[in-house]
Amino acid sequence: MPLNVPGILASVQSLVNPRIIVPSLSIRDIRHLNFDALKHAGYRGAVFDKDNCLTLPGKDTLIPEIEEAWKECKQVFGKGNVLVISNTAGAHVDAGGIQVCNL
Repeated sequence: MPLNVPGILASVQSLVNPRIIVPSLSIRDIRHLNFDALKHAGYRGAVFDKDNCLTLPGKDTLIPEIEEAWKECKQVFGKGNVLVISNTAGAHVDAGGIQVCNL
């Protein structure tokens, strides 16, 4: 496996300046994000928490109201630059892995 230099540098940068990984903005849901403006400002991707942000807890489908915004996000950044994380998917509370989803 090749050495992930950008990943190592990002980790070191977050240790030197932890403010860069602390959220500084709160919004109601992803419909209130302007993905084009974010990309224009230099952002290269987006990271979302699954439960209570994109899906209802324990579900593996998008909340219907945000489907268009989700499509726009993937279109603007590219599907490979949009990451969904979850602190429950695949955990002991999800032994069968049903909360792992392919949004």
